[in-house]
Amino acid sequence: MSLVDPDKMALVKRLFPVLGKHLRKGDCGKVGVIGGSPEYTGAPYFASITPMKIGADLTFVYAHPDAAGVIKSYSPEMIVYPSTDFATNMHSIDRLDALVFGPGLGRQKHTLDLLVDVLNFVKNKQNLCLVIDADGLFYINDCLELFKGCKNNVIITPNHREFARLFTQIGN
Repeated sequence: MSLVDPDKMALVKRLFPVLGKHLRKGDCGKVGVIGGSPEYTGAPYFASITPMKIGADLTFVYAHPDAAGVIKSYSPEMIVYPSTDFATNMHSIDRLDALVFGPGLGRQKHTLDLLVDVLNFVKNKQNLCLVIDADGLFYINDCLELFKGCKNNVIITPNHREFARLFTQIGN
């Protein structure tokens, strides 16, 4: 007796591309993570390595310069840029399929400015999924108007405390 339901497995298999010689690096997904600070290097690592474990073949981390070397040392599979400046990283971000914003980024004023830049960018990108997590969630209420221009391509991932804070602030 198998623990896996064949019908459910067939459904899951349809979500993944068939691997073959015709595929090039990046065809199975390019994911970027804007995150990481000198204090928090693990969060962007896990946010970057997890997509690779389920099929994405390129991940990029855009981290604070003091954190980039540490994050890079965790895995040679990740491409790590030592900057969270949006304009500096635009050439790479423009080619992504998904962008994760916030893990380990910190709660400085710069984080809000960066979130505003990211949301303005995502408004014009139909094929880019934005996931806002961790420290990125802290500033959502400061830029709610920017979400109106975004299509259905923004996902937030609050834990129970973050959800309670967001719900209370947005509800009022």
